[in-house]
Order: sequence, then structure tokens, then C-alpha cells
Amino acid sequence: VSQTLTNRSIVIFMDDLHWADDNSISMIRSMVSLTSVSIFFLFAARENEISGKEANALLNAESSSKKITLGPLSSASIANIIGEMTGSDPIHMQGLAEVVALKTQGNPFFVTQFVAKLYSEGTLSFNFDKQTWDYDLIKVQSLDYTNNVVQLLIEESQKLSPTTRSILAQASCIGLIFELDLLCAIIGDERDVTLAALAEALQNGFLQPKFNSAIKTRRNSTNCIVQSVTLTGGQSDEYQFLHDRVHEMFYSSISEEQKSRYHYNIGKKLRENSEGMGKGKDIFSIVQHYILGYPHVASMQEAIQVIDMFIEAAKLSKELGSLVQSLDYALCGKSVLSMWLTEEECWEKEYERCKEIYMLICETKSNCEHEHEESTVDFDVVYRHVKSKSDKLKFYYTNVVYYNNTQQFDLAVELGFKVMKEFGYQISEKITESEILSMCQEIESNLNNRSIEEVFLSLPLCKDEFLDQLLQFLFCFSPALYLQAKLDQYCAALLLGTQLTFREGLLSVSGMALASTGFALQFRFGPSTTSCQYARAGAKVSELMKVDDTLMGQTNMYSGISSLFWGDLEYATNSLTNAMECSMRAFDFGTGGYCLQQCAMIQCFFGIELPEFLQELKAKMIFLRSKYKESRTDVLWLLWSIYECYYCLVENRAPEVLFKNINAESVKEIPPFYNFCVRLYKMIAHFYMGNNEAVGLVDKVEEASKLNPGFAVSYETLFFCPLVRARAAKTKEELVATIPHFQSSIQKLQQYISLQPHFGYRVRFLEAELLRIQDTNPFETLQAYDDALQLAETLKAYHVGGLIAEHLGKYLSEKKIKIGRQESRERACEMYRKWGAVAVLNRLSSPTRRVSEDLSLSVPLENEISLHNVVLNHVTQILTNEQSTTSSISVFCDIIAQNVGADSGFILYSHNDNIYILAEWDSQG
Repeated sequence: VSQTLTNRSIVIFMDDLHWADDNSISMIRSMVSLTSVSIFFLFAARENEISGKEANALLNAESSSKKITLGPLSSASIANIIGEMTGSDPIHMQGLAEVVALKTQGNPFFVTQFVAKLYSEGTLSFNFDKQTWDYDLIKVQSLDYTNNVVQLLIEESQKLSPTTRSILAQASCIGLIFELDLLCAIIGDERDVTLAALAEALQNGFLQPKFNSAIKTRRNSTNCIVQSVTLTGGQSDEYQFLHDRVHEMFYSSISEEQKSRYHYNIGKKLRENSEGMGKGKDIFSIVQHYILGYPHVASMQEAIQVIDMFIEAAKLSKELGSLVQSLDYALCGKSVLSMWLTEEECWEKEYERCKEIYMLICETKSNCEHEHEESTVDFDVVYRHVKSKSDKLKFYYTNVVYYNNTQQFDLAVELGFKVMKEFGYQISEKITESEILSMCQEIESNLNNRSIEEVFLSLPLCKDEFLDQLLQFLFCFSPALYLQAKLDQYCAALLLGTQLTFREGLLSVSGMALASTGFALQFRFGPSTTSCQYARAGAKVSELMKVDDTLMGQTNMYSGISSLFWGDLEYATNSLTNAMECSMRAFDFGTGGYCLQQCAMIQCFFGIELPEFLQELKAKMIFLRSKYKESRTDVLWLLWSIYECYYCLVENRAPEVLFKNINAESVKEIPPFYNFCVRLYKMIAHFYMGNNEAVGLVDKVEEASKLNPGFAVSYETLFFCPLVRARAAKTKEELVATIPHFQSSIQKLQQYISLQPHFGYRVRFLEAELLRIQDTNPFETLQAYDDALQLAETLKAYHVGGLIAEHLGKYLSEKKIKIGRQESRERACEMYRKWGAVAVLNRLSSPTRRVSEDLSLSVPLENEISLHNVVLNHVTQILTNEQSTTSSISVFCDIIAQNVGADSGFILYSHNDNIYILAEWDSQG
């Protein structure tokens, strides 16, 4: 949609939203949340019939939506309708319209039906002598008609013959629109008999023909005074009910048993008509009738045919992303099978169908809204009956996916260890660092000074499909080890995958093994060129082997995260974006959501403009939630926390409640890594807002960072924690105690500057703060601040640029240097304004009166500064000598102060068109 509508605008109108299922609503919400295109949505729905959670969320949660409640028609509007029906002046019909308004409560469809009834009963009639319409208001008022349009339709339908009513009831089971041939086939009547019944329904205004091409005209009828009619040269083969209320009335007139029988007959006929033809997406219209009518399947042979259709529909639904619908079809297939066979007989006589149905059920339940107990039962049934180890491993894999998606990571770990041991590859739960290093050495020994990519691509192809499956299982359960903070076992599991590839040959998952190994090595032992090369080579190997989107997404994810470790954020962003796209295509929303987390953290690092960032993040969270329903809230925890923290920088208040079950309370129970990230972003938000809460979080953040999660959050931790500690210092001693924190962060961040320029202004800013704390010569400190600020502005890093300018202003205040203080505050405000941090801007600019007074500076003009020639010569020598040191610049300041020849004054320093005050003195010294 985004690509199609680039630089275009479109209006989309959707009627009868109250009938939409959750999948359709989820798709609509995803489109509504698009920020890159201009779409105006107009929905129409019966408000009292909207029951689904998703539909209510769509209509009530969107901040940009406006609800227009359509009230009953006014008497003037009704007069216009009657005037159009009768071909007369609406003013002449005003009296009748007022009575009709009371009788119909202003319901438009009810109005037309009520007026038609008045005409058919003679209460409203045409006076040929006067050439006008007559009506008896007293008689109309006294009429004892129901105020329910459906009841009126039921009363009117009783005028039809029993045959016509029966045919229309069966037609309603086909749908709002139905074909004549299909209707004739299911009721078993001759075409002429059916046409006669439809003609009666047409004449009485219950149906209308549907033509491909049409000529519109107007004519009188016995049921409507003037009606629009579609005329063609031949007989219509398609009809539709006049209104959805008419369709509902006939459908509700059938008993549940009759409905089931009719739907079965329709499904059977559609299935017979489709035999020998490619069903494709038409299969949905067939199985939808079988869902309501499968209890009437008459033989085992027919049952098998119906089951195969349910399986086909479930697969197609899954392919199209409708997991809930896929689950419904698979469960129906299971129900049909159980009608004819016991559980034991199903698995004995129809093993392949049974396996396929249960796999669909388990897969879809693992990735959409579900009940935990029911899913567990399905897996238990499979484990009792599955035959081959390959089939069993497939279900083990799906079971782990289920545990991951329901955040039961402890059970995923338990099952992972059990399965690997069952198939002969035990992973020690108490592995040591020396054992991990030994595994690394074994891998290194296979390289023989060749690149890892070259070695892998030279390996022979391994045709062991089971080993390929086993490694896929290994890579599926290993993230649970990471989330449970079992870091050594996590590394060992991933290293095992690479070892097996070297021993057995190239597999479809070999690229994944290589990429995950590089990730594990960096995760456990820190960034290194070798581990980053492993990860990137893995992505290259997978690309050359043309693996499926699931594997490609996971491989690119590991490659991207490893590049984050190494500090190459641009490569990381591209890899993670590719991973996200591949994963979404494969409906692997766990991997896709995880990549989205990393991309969001990178955007925070770069300082993307907040309004755009928050809008995009909200849209993607809503999209993910539409896929996860109540499961996988862990993927949304971190995104929600980032959104909440940065939202307060714009609005200085908590954002709207996006997800009722994702809040501060639920986040307390999240895995350690997510908990660390949540605390970090809260600390950052509090720091920007100048809140003391940031100080209370810094110890917890640094303690949790020992998990060594890498990624963008590591850089944020190194950057912000020293700044928070320095701000918290209340005494000189406490401030000096922060020096080691600054030195450590500077040392760690400096290694990334060559890879990513955005590290440059962060490091230079930390150096400026360190010089300030060490009380170094002002000239050098100001130089550091200015370098950092210039670089931040050049890279449009307004989020950090604002901090630099703000801290520069504070430093000038500390040194009682007045010139430049106001400019620094103004630059900070401008930076925050460009970033979109309105709340931070308001916090900084609120004390404007006091600030302007502090920054007021009057230089005494009567005592102009004069310098002796000898001083000027000495200054020139100092400033042009490349060997000048901090101490020599201090000498320069002293010489000026002693020889300036004035009782008071300032020493000014000019750099990049900015003027700073290095010193100030008066007659007392």
C-alpha cells in the first residue's frame, strides 16, 4: 500500500464494519496506522452491533479519528424521500413525513418500507381527478404498526407464497448475492419454477437483479410508488437482497438444523462444481459452508474430500497471514475426521492427514491468540502417536515456538536440552569458559588462514535432512537461553551448530550457524574483528544458498546485531531492516519484532525527530499487536517502554494506553535483558527532564549492563551513566569520584569513531565534561565543548547537541563567564526544537526572565583594554607555536591579566565565530 500510494492520496469507504472479523480489522488497523501515505478512511457501522475487541479498538483508539453519529432522519428529510418516491413536491408531504418520522424513528430503510406499505394498503393513494397524492393523517396515526423494521419485513413476507419464502430462505444461506443456477441446483427445482418465485420476490420489493452492465430507469410498481430498476436485454443470472436487513430476516427465519443442512448442500454443490479445476482462493467460499454444515457429511469417502479441502484452506489462510482463520479450518478438519474414526484409528489409518492437521493446529496456535492448556493437549496427542523421528522433531520445533511466543522461556530451555540429548547432542548445563574457548579453537583450526566465508562455501553439501532439522531446532530454542541469562549455555549451543557444519558439510542452516556463532562470540567475549566477520559471512552464505525468508531473516538479524556490537550502525540498520522484511514475509513476527526493537534503539541513538519517530513506532507496535493478539507481549515491552519514555520528552505526560496488558506492573516480570533496557530508557528520559529519578536508576542500569547485551543500548549506557552520576554529585569529592566512569566510557567508545562518526561528538562531549570536573584550563575545556557541538550540529544530532549546548551554558555559569551563556541556552533550545522535544524545550526556557537578567553584560567602555607590544609579541609566539601546551596557554592568560593596564576586564577567546570569556578580574585581583 505504501509503495502504491507514494505521492498520492486516496479515500477508502468501508460499509458494514460491524460484520468484519478480527483479521480484517487487524489489516485495516495496519493501514490506518501507515504514516508514509495519505489515506482518508470512512467507516460505516451499526454502533450497537459492534462486538469485536479489534473493531472497538479501531473506532475508539485512534487519536486522529472522528466519530460521526448519524441520528434519525428529520421530518424534512423524510418529506424529501416521500417526495422522490411519489414524484411530488416535498412540501405537500410534510404532514405525512412528521407522522412517518414518529412511526419509524427516522430509520431510512424503515421509512421506505413503511411508505410502500401505506401505498399497498391504500392509505396513501394518487387522486387522478386532482392530479395529486392523498393521505389520511388520522388513519396513519392510528395504524398499529411495529416500530421494528425487521418485524415489518416479516409481516410483509407473509404475503409471499410458501414456495417463494422457502426459496428465499435457502438463497439467504448462499449470501447477500446469489446465482440463479446455484440456487436451482441446491433446491432441486426447475429453472422456470425458481424464476417464478424470484419474480414474486422482485415484484414485492425483496430482491433486485444484479447485472454486469445496466441502464437505469424509473417506473411504477405495486410495492414502491417509484423505484429505480436495472434493465437489460436478457434475464439476470444474479440477484441480491434489497437490503442487508431483508437478507437477515430471511436467514433468521430458518432453524439451526435447516441452516446446517442448507449450508451443507451449498458446500457440496460448490465442491462438485470445482472438481478438476484449480480452486485457489475460491476454496474459502466452499469451506465456509462446510464449517456450518459438516455434521451432514454422509460417508467416509466424502469426509476425506472435505478434510482435504479444510487442510488446503488452512494452508492458504496461513500463507496469506490469516492465522486465526487457518486454525479454524484445521480444527474443522479435525472434527470431521473424529466423526468417523477414533483417535487411535485416525493416526493408524490416516496418519499423513492427521499429522498435517495437527501440525497446522499446533503451528497456528503457537502464533496467534490461544489457550495454553488446549495447545499442550495437542502436543501431547502428537507425541503419543507420531512415528518417525523427523516428524517428532518438527513438532518439537513447533512446541518451542509455542513456548517462546507465550513467554514460557524456562519450558523452552527444558525442552531444548531434552530434545538435543534425545538425539545424541547433549549441551552441558554447567559448561565452563574454558570449554567454550576450546570449542572456539576447534572452529578456528578449520580455517587455515582462509576467510570464514571461503571455507564455508568450499564445504561439501550435506544431504542429511534430519541434521538440518535438528540445527533449526537448536537455533529456535537457543534465544530462550539468552533471555533466561544462561549466557554460557547460549554460546555453547550456537557454537555447536557451527561445529556440526564443519564436521558434516554445508546445510541450509549453515549460514545461520555461522552468523549466530559470530553473535555468540561477541556476546560472550566482547567485540572482535573475527566474530563480526563470522556474522557477516553467515549472511553472505545464506544469501548465496538462497534460503527461505525465515532463515534469511534470522541470519540477517544476527549479522545486524553483531555489527551493532562492532559499532557499524549503518550496516547494522540495513541488515536488521532486511531481516525485518524477510521475517514479516515469513510470518516470523518474533524475529521481526526483535529486529524492530533494535532498529528503534538505533533510531534513538541517532536522534531521529521525535514526532516522526513516535508516530512510526506506534504504527509498528499496533501492527505487531494485531499479529500477536494476547501473546508475545515480550516483543512489545521494550518498544512500549521506548515509546513511553520519549513521548514524555514531547508532551511531559504519560502517553495514551495502547495496550491494556502492557504497563509498569507487567514490565516488572520481564526477562533481565528487557528489564535493563526499560530502566535505561527511563533513566535517559528523566535525565533530559532534569528529574532526580535518573539518579536512582543509574546503579541498577550499570549493574544490569553486566549482562553485556551489546547493541545500541550498550553505547547509550556508556554515554549517559557518567553524565547522570556527575549531575548527582553534591560535593567536590563526589564529582571527582565520577572521573573513572568518564575515563572508562571514553576509552570504550573511542574505538568506534572510525566506524561511525556519531560516536565522535559523544566522546568529545564526555571529554569536555571530564575536563570540567578536573578543573582544567578553561581554554581547553571550551575547545572540547565547541568541537562536540560543531560535530553534533553537522550530523544533525540535535538530541545530543542540545545536551552539549546546555552543559556548555552551565560551565560558563560555573566559571562566572557571562558572555556566551545566553547564546548557549538559545542554541540548546534550538537543538531541542529541531529534535521535537517540546517538553525539554519548555523545561529549559521556562525561567526566561531570570536567565536574561543573569546574561545581561555591560562592558565598561571608559577603560578600554590596551596591550603592550611586548605582550602582543609573546602572545603571537604562544599561539603560533605547535608545541604550545596547556601550561603555556595558562601563562598567556596570566601575562594578559598582569599587563593589560586596566582595573577590571575580561580575557576573550574567539573560535569559529563564537566568543568565549576565559577569565575575569577586578581591582582586587
